[in-house]
Amino acid sequence: MEKRGYTFITLKEALQDEIYSRPERVITTNGISWLHRWRMTDKKISTLKDPEIPANIQALYDKK
Repeated sequence: MEKRGYTFITLKEALQDEIYSRPERVITTNGISWLHRWRMTDKKISTLKDPEIPANIQALYDKK
């Protein structure tokens, strides 16, 4: 990964980013990423939607 130009920081360093102190204002039924949630919290225009769950996966879940 480093050969590709990635750098790494500790979790402690990452959590110092102000983004983690923002309130969570977007709750959805499915699993969009935090990047999308933060964008929506900032009221940025987004065409992103919750991912569609394939019918066979949903059927397996519904059997639980």
